[in-house]
Amino acid sequence: MSEIRIGATEPAPDSPAFSVSRDSAGILIGVRDNAAPQFAVSRDSGGLLLSAWPTAPAVVGSWTDQGPAVGVSNTWWRSCAVNSDGSVLMAGIYNWRLHLSSDGGETWDEARPAGDVSQDWFSCDCSADGSLMMAAAYDGRLWLSSNGGGSWAEATPAGSVYKKWRCCSMSSDGTTILAPVDGGRLYLSTTGGATWGEATPAGAADKYWRAASVSADGSVLMAGEVGAGRLYLSTTGGASWGETTPVASPANIMAWHCCGSSSDGSVLLAGVGLAYGRLYLSTTGGATWGETRPAGNASNYWEAVSVSSDGSVLLAGAMYGRLYLSTNGGETWDEQRPSGDDAAYQWQSCAMDSDGSVLLAGQFGEKLWRYE
Repeated sequence: MSEIRIGATEPAPDSPAFSVSRDSAGILIGVRDNAAPQFAVSRDSGGLLLSAWPTAPAVVGSWTDQGPAVGVSNTWWRSCAVNSDGSVLMAGIYNWRLHLSSDGGETWDEARPAGDVSQDWFSCDCSADGSLMMAAAYDGRLWLSSNGGGSWAEATPAGSVYKKWRCCSMSSDGTTILAPVDGGRLYLSTTGGATWGEATPAGAADKYWRAASVSADGSVLMAGEVGAGRLYLSTTGGASWGETTPVASPANIMAWHCCGSSSDGSVLLAGVGLAYGRLYLSTTGGATWGETRPAGNASNYWEAVSVSSDGSVLLAGAMYGRLYLSTNGGETWDEQRPSGDDAAYQWQSCAMDSDGSVLLAGQFGEKLWRYE
């Protein structure tokens, strides 16, 4: 019997054993170490046996290291954001500075919301046109800009005090802003930061809020916490909330570290940020959920997700793991290797433009990558 091997190299002799099964079409699928499918076996029209071994991930565009343009090499990239057309980029560094680009990453400038001091820029976001910006510092303050980063003013939802601002998210026009405090309250503004109120999905109590997202029109809000492991959803712009349950019986292990939504809030993506965490997807606005498995049937520490406007493009990054991209709404995923090597990294942040053609992803302790 003739055999044709398609791909680069055969797995090393000492690699973990494969388990083999058949998919719905009767094609043999090989999976190694509970990961994504590693090879497929079938016959061509002439009866020849075809076996496909692992190859480099499929990439339509290309990844570019933003370090040279920013002027910073390997560092602790904590957060990033992209406006609707990919022309405006934001990137925050742990215990250092916030950087902005208004030309799609060709050049970058340092922004100084808090002055000439270093901060842990844990989160950032911007409006669709990039004119309105927000940056959150952990153990620091919350900052807003209405002129593309030209000047900044402190936002004081909780008063002029230092807080553990873990994340922030805004609607496409910047009027609706959601900003949670890790070990505190969840704050909501529907006036672009001019006024604030406390959102109380879990009642008037401090929570370890770690994740937040706002739909383009500001009607669909999502917030996740790690204490009781609950995920909350509002479809009324924050006027009312309900618990959404990707897992039938959520427990303390459901530490929601990241979430994102499509423009209309119909597609939701939420990740559990523990070593045994999973990634969950809803295409019904949170009415129903299912587990999506970029890395196969394996747990990951999901730390960052992003969703395109129509929900077709999904990006997910794992701490101590890999970066994955789906261009068909989560039906299939491709591992992305911006560094070109088969190594695990701490993917701390990711973002994309409206149609998912421009991606930004930050490695904690390594590089900031732009895909186009």
